Amino acid sequence: MIRCKKLLAVLLSCIVMASMAIPALAADGVTSQAPAADLREAADALDISSNADLVTDELGELHAAGVHLFDAGALMNTQEKDQLEVILAEVSKATGFDVNVVTSNGLGGCSDAEELADLLYYKGGLGTGSEKDGTLLLISIARENDVYIYTHGMAIRYVTDRGMDYIYDDLEGGMISALQQGQYAKAAAIYAQGVLTLYNEGIQQDQHNVDPQGNTDYYYPQEEPKKSISIFEVLIAGIVSAVSGILPVNGVKKKYAMEAEKRLAQGFNQAYKATAAYVITQGDKGQLLTRYTKTIPIPRPQSTGGGRPGGISGHGGGSSHVSSGMGGSMHGGSGRKF
Repeated sequence: MIRCKKLLAVLLSCIVMASMAIPALAADGVTSQAPAADLREAADALDISSNADLVTDELGELHAAGVHLFDAGALMNTQEKDQLEVILAEVSKATGFDVNVVTSNGLGGCSDAEELADLLYYKGGLGTGSEKDGTLLLISIARENDVYIYTHGMAIRYVTDRGMDYIYDDLEGGMISALQQGQYAKAAAIYAQGVLTLYNEGIQQDQHNVDPQGNTDYYYPQEEPKKSISIFEVLIAGIVSAVSGILPVNGVKKKYAMEAEKRLAQGFNQAYKATAAYVITQGDKGQLLTRYTKTIPIPRPQSTGGGRPGGISGHGGGSSHVSSGMGGSMHGGSGRKF
């Protein structure tokens, strides 16, 4: 099941990247559809730039009806919007996060892009589950062009500061480069692909949230609940007992591998070290020391790297700077000018 899900996620990654270059999106395994024309029209008509606080209720209703893209800034054509809606819906299903894009022609009365993103996410009722897991890309075209990636809930652990830099600067040439060239649909697709990539790489071993006071909160995965013995486990135990005759064979193999002799030799070596005296030579004279080695160095286990949880690999990990937003909930994110 896990391998199957991984293959589907890889397939979806290929679909997302291919969608940037082809005019239509059609692939096996993609079941999402673009919202109806009336929903699309209503989403694009939201007057976010004038007073964003007044449109959050309507934004939430449209989102509940299946809308993930709100192109209030009129930055994309119809075909691009339909294509992006499918991408955002599929990435949301693959990650379990609520993945959305909003464009506007201003900050809607907010002081900056972070405040606007927090307002739309919180009052718009975005996010999944009790922790409101999800992420929002805000693109604002005004006197100063702003872009902001907003994260909430478990998405903070995956889409870290370093992960957002990867989306902004590196993935498929970087989202900032696409925005500077006026390729807004491509920029949104890069964002969706980045979220999916970081999710597939998992929460990295060094991931930690840092609040405005500098307090650090590392991620520790919860232990799996203990399972009760089922009839299937009883059957498996019976099979194991039936093949236990293999064990004597393993004993013979160990004998010829001389594992016991190796351990004995190691013991003699450590015993030698425990009573060893060291000689320091100064010119022609030698000084015998009476200090003995009493400890035996124990080698540290080596990290196996990348994997969820525990490894450090890929493009995410590191710190996620978080701050308190509307309702007192903590969110992450970072913004740029373009």
